[in-house]
Amino acid sequence: MLNKEKEASKSKKKEENKYIFETKFALYGFNLCRQKYAYFNYLKELVNCNKEDDFIKINLYTYYLEFLCELFEFYIAIGKKEDIITKDFDKEMKKDLIIEATERLFRFFLINKIPPDLADFADKFRELRNFKSHIPSQMLSQIPSLTDFYRKYHKYVVLLMEPLLFSWNHPTEIWDDINLFSLQIKNSQ
Repeated sequence: MLNKEKEASKSKKKEENKYIFETKFALYGFNLCRQKYAYFNYLKELVNCNKEDDFIKINLYTYYLEFLCELFEFYIAIGKKEDIITKDFDKEMKKDLIIEATERLFRFFLINKIPPDLADFADKFRELRNFKSHIPSQMLSQIPSLTDFYRKYHKYVVLLMEPLLFSWNHPTEIWDDINLFSLQIKNSQ
């Protein structure tokens, strides 16, 4: 009987450690997402004030794409953390997760009419994330249009992001490696 209790205790501790790691991973991912969103919005204001040059335009495009990737990955990390997504998930599970999260926010904000294009939104969202994360440079001619995505779906992206700024707005636990890296930079001067 003592062996079974030890095994149960080990299993429980392993699950707790996994949950803590996944929570820290999600916090770190959200911190990256928040930073890229803030920088994108800053650049957007510069463009709106006619203070753009090629550097600003390139960064505006890049930071929006990176923000989208981080937001997508954050929702996937939360899906994994909450066991909505298992280890062997496919693109349909990711699509369903994005659709469900968006629908949930529509209902939360009492928006009764859920748009019919959420499946298309989820597909395009995943395509942009895949383009940024996986596509080799020889396929650059097949890039999904970020302009079209922004025009059609940015309102959904805002819906997915803005509530997180309040619900996840607490200091990110700094991982030991981040502290060590910062110290290394400081000490190498």
